[in-house]
Amino acid sequence: MVELLIFTLLWPIGFLLFRRLPFLHHSTHSEIHGISVSIIIPARNEERNITTLLESLKEQDLKNVEVIVVDDDSDDRTSEVARDAGAKVVRAPKLPAGWFGKPWACWNGANMASSDVFVFLDADISVSKNGLKKILHTYRENGGCMTIQPYHVVNKPYEQLSALFNLVVVAAFSLTKEESAYGPCLVCERDDYFRVGGHESIRSEVLENFSLARRFGSMGMNVRGLIGKDVISVRMYPEGFTQMIGGWSKHFARGAGSTPLTSLLAVIAWVAGGFSLFMNASLLWSTEEIGIPLWFSMLYLAYVVQIGWMLRQVGSFRWYTALFYPIPFIFFFIVFIRSLFFTFMKKSVTWKGRDLPTDK
Repeated sequence: MVELLIFTLLWPIGFLLFRRLPFLHHSTHSEIHGISVSIIIPARNEERNITTLLESLKEQDLKNVEVIVVDDDSDDRTSEVARDAGAKVVRAPKLPAGWFGKPWACWNGANMASSDVFVFLDADISVSKNGLKKILHTYRENGGCMTIQPYHVVNKPYEQLSALFNLVVVAAFSLTKEESAYGPCLVCERDDYFRVGGHESIRSEVLENFSLARRFGSMGMNVRGLIGKDVISVRMYPEGFTQMIGGWSKHFARGAGSTPLTSLLAVIAWVAGGFSLFMNASLLWSTEEIGIPLWFSMLYLAYVVQIGWMLRQVGSFRWYTALFYPIPFIFFFIVFIRSLFFTFMKKSVTWKGRDLPTDK
């Protein structure tokens, strides 16, 4: 009955991790009339993705919005595609020593922007109809620095393997009083941005917006991390399996140390509980036992239902991803081990043709 004890202790942790997800629930009580907005989009080799974002921005029912695409030394048609879609395109100057590409692109975009509020968006994001208005209403209520985690649009079978990564990202700060901070979307006042030093102050950070949000907090400003379901979405790695492995390796190589220890241990314990059920099931099948006991199957099903509920909050994952959850769990461990290798042995990861140090 060891499995039952494991289940009793570890399965409820999943609900603790997801019990208070901070969804972006906007109200119209805050005043946004007359506000001007600069949307700053750093883009490196994004010709396949950026059209979707720019078209979604055209559908927003707001005035006084400027869209600035900063071409971060792309070797594809990113600039031409963005310009044809009506965006203002800025070519980032040659990357200076000590800077990483994305902070440099964001910094150059911010210095070209002229509005009251800055909204930094990754190029692979899409904003829902009236989504920008919802973001601004919510931001006016919170002030300071607001970051948003997009809803993950999953189209192809290999993308289902990202399931556990999405859950870990969302749950990373759920058991602490510290506010979470997400990288794909950051909103702040222009004056506050330059007061904290902007992206220049975190010039050598891979998780740039995460680090920038932390800087806002260190200077006594409000920081809010919200889940953007029904507001913004993202198709993270549409170019294939190799891109997905590289992307998640980059995030984990630089970001694992930023997760609070309490949440990290809770996530590990919950994952271990689910994986132990799978391992014990495998052992039962490999012995001469006649099938798997009914109670054991019910424990496994409980994890399936719980994971299915979790995944609906963060992305468009299929039902079979929860049913066969050990497969994305195994993929998670493989990428995590790969990240450890790059972090402690190679001391760098490669992303979009650039080597990014992991020891800074």
